Amino acid sequence: CRGPFKDKFWGDTCETPCTEYLDDIHNSTRERYVGKLQVEPDGSCWFFFTDAFEDDRSSPPRLYLFGKVNAEHGHQSCCLVVESVERAVHLLLSGVQDMDDAEHVQQQAAEAEAEFDSLSQGQGVKKLRAKLKWRNYAFEKTLPTGPGHLPFLKVVCDSSGRMPSPSVTGSSFSHIFGAQTSMLERVILSRGVQGPSWLRLQPGSFREDAARLSWCATELRITPAAITVAKSEEDKRALQEIMPKTSPPLRVMSLSMQTTQKSVQQPHEPVAIACTMHPNVSPDAMNSEKDLREGMTHWKALRRIDSAPLPRDSEKVLGNANVQHFTSESALMLAFLAKVQEFDPDVIAGHNAYGFAGEAELLANTKPPDGTENEGVLPQERHRRLLGGPEHDVRPPRVRRRAAREGHAPEARAVRPPDPGTRAARRAQPQGGRA
Repeated sequence: CRGPFKDKFWGDTCETPCTEYLDDIHNSTRERYVGKLQVEPDGSCWFFFTDAFEDDRSSPPRLYLFGKVNAEHGHQSCCLVVESVERAVHLLLSGVQDMDDAEHVQQQAAEAEAEFDSLSQGQGVKKLRAKLKWRNYAFEKTLPTGPGHLPFLKVVCDSSGRMPSPSVTGSSFSHIFGAQTSMLERVILSRGVQGPSWLRLQPGSFREDAARLSWCATELRITPAAITVAKSEEDKRALQEIMPKTSPPLRVMSLSMQTTQKSVQQPHEPVAIACTMHPNVSPDAMNSEKDLREGMTHWKALRRIDSAPLPRDSEKVLGNANVQHFTSESALMLAFLAKVQEFDPDVIAGHNAYGFAGEAELLANTKPPDGTENEGVLPQERHRRLLGGPEHDVRPPRVRRRAAREGHAPEARAVRPPDPGTRAARRAQPQGGRA
């Protein structure tokens, strides 16, 4: 490797194969493109990270990192599909009498590995490798050895298998740590991701795949080792010298949706939707009113309720106000999702938009405009994060509370007829003979 980082990020501490750099990495200003993606002269790529999601239900499990990249015509949305994610647990060795006796500690680690293999046999745990590590412990839970620099056996497991129980103990290890740590947490901590920031993807570590899993403009497949990690202060300074100095502008869509509900047992139905789209919102500084209005566009639409016609001259009035009108709920939602796909927002904002299950369910379950069987224009991995999981209850809060008190779902209850002679019974009677 002849690049400026040959003794910093790669070499003996390399986690991926070393890549030969160009001699003129600092002198070349020529832009290079792989497809529509802009890459650096050395073949690396900068990715601005904004959000993440863990899909542990897929096979194999994956992570999704959302953000933006430089492209041929400016910044565009990007989804990094992180594959081959590993999980790790740390076993606290017990029975170590002399911490300074390296041979004795290594022997205890070998015994702990053999015992862990026997305990996890037939449990679906897929162990990849194990190694003795020294870690600092300073948490509340009291350990037999006390706090300090203690020996642990680090066991790396395949994420496609099951994780060992956090209560597993043995004669050679007394505690197990990290059994409940998510894949997302492990990747964020191990790769040093600290909120929205620029991440450098190493040369040759990313690729495009024909099987798309998101609706982002660009989608890349990577492994956790593709993200460059600065291991020292000198490495951080060297990385910051070549890092983009400003954050890319974000595309923000403000959403307001009006819905109607025929009964408490039925879901909400959209009636009117209004969107305000801001194409250039700076995440680094506060925008002025003038900056927010620059390039701002609106989209407004409504639909008929059931078969009831719109009022007289409504088409003329709505046309003058630039309000589109549709005859059905599906037509309204398809037009709205087409607008979302066209604008490709990085952020969708609205008053209690994500807390209101009706809007979330509508966004997740409406089919895309092209008529395919994939659900929604928003990525499927965002659906689960938006709804809180496939089992998310979309009934109104008062219905959920009543169902919890009575121990069953309101949908399964038989409707009780009103008592004779009451006002509810009179309302339920058919009204006939009135002109």
